[in-house]
Amino acid sequence: MKKLVLFSIFLALGIGVRSQDFGYIYFDDTTNLSKIYIDSTLTNNIWQIGHPQKSVFSSALSQPNSIVTDTLNPVLPNDTSVFYLSIFIPFWTLWEDFSFAYKMDCDTLTSYGKVEISLDTGKTYHNALNFGLYSIHDQFGNIVNDSGLVFTGRTNGWYGFSLNPYFYPDALLLFRFSFISNNSLSSRDGWLIDNIYFEAGWEGVPLKSEYFTLYPNPGTNSLHIESTGRISDFEIINESGQSVSTQSPDPINNKIDISFLKPGIYFLKVRTTEEAISIKKFIKIK
Repeated sequence: MKKLVLFSIFLALGIGVRSQDFGYIYFDDTTNLSKIYIDSTLTNNIWQIGHPQKSVFSSALSQPNSIVTDTLNPVLPNDTSVFYLSIFIPFWTLWEDFSFAYKMDCDTLTSYGKVEISLDTGKTYHNALNFGLYSIHDQFGNIVNDSGLVFTGRTNGWYGFSLNPYFYPDALLLFRFSFISNNSLSSRDGWLIDNIYFEAGWEGVPLKSEYFTLYPNPGTNSLHIESTGRISDFEIINESGQSVSTQSPDPINNKIDISFLKPGIYFLKVRTTEEAISIKKFIKIK
């Protein structure tokens, strides 16, 4: 079993003190490898999992294995190679983080890698850079500037890519990693990726999923809330993670006004006087 070793810059995301890990892939055992799918329908797909033994890519970040555009041979000209990573986001998630370490060795701009995200099980894909806030660091922790096409050229050692996706609760995120090469016959190693890490969790306070009950659900104009503790405030959050309303509890009938909401899926975040929080999903109809 490989030691769980990462550059601190790849993991130092600084969000809260309570969290739950939903995925880390080090390519040296079967842990979470079922989340990875190399597209076998592509005739010349050169993504491979194994020990890189090439001129530039001679080792993994965490030994011995990684995923790389061929473990032994240079990349093929005029080729597109693809692998997928699927991650399910629980409905109570308040924030999400995604990162991986990588090396690039290709002709700048004319050969490149890209990461895309699908929310509809692969029907449509969108550039992951438009799905949240991202950053790139070199192995010394320095921020690497880019012009938007981040996975191209040659990296100076290992780089770390991190993405804070926008709020996507109760969804299957399907990541598509593509490496596209130009028509050059020069020997290039392509793209090397290791230590994929995903984290989803909540704010740095205790979370109690059964602290309150909510009905009727689905609801139309109002919801009734029953709690085993004293509620200090609650917040309504939409599917995009945006806060649409913050209200104080009604001491008489414990009702929550949802008449102003558009029909759809929402999340009610309740905070108690003991600074515990609880989250439940509800549906607004009509």
